[in-house]
Amino acid sequence: PVVLSRNSAIAVFFKARKFYESALELESGYLGAVLSLADLHVIEGRNGDAISLLQRYLKNWADDSLHTKLAQVFAASNMLTEALSHYEEAL
Repeated sequence: PVVLSRNSAIAVFFKARKFYESALELESGYLGAVLSLADLHVIEGRNGDAISLLQRYLKNWADDSLHTKLAQVFAASNMLTEALSHYEEAL
C-alpha cells in the first residue's frame, strides 16, 4: 500500500474535491460525482457537508443511491432515526 504524508493526503483530497465540484458545475445531474464528493466529505470528517450536499440533491433527484448514501452518512454520524428513514426510502 502507498502511504502519503499528511500534507500529500491533504493535497490529494483538495484536488479530488475540486475535480468533483468542477464535474458538477459542468453536469449538475452527475450523481456519481455527488456520491464521490459526499464520500470525500466523510473521509475528511465533514459529515455535515456530506449530509447537506445529499439533501440538496434529493430535492431534485429522488434516487435510491442518494438515499442509501445519506443513510450511511447519518449512521456514521450516529443519527440512527434519520439513517433508518433513508434506508427505508431506498427500498
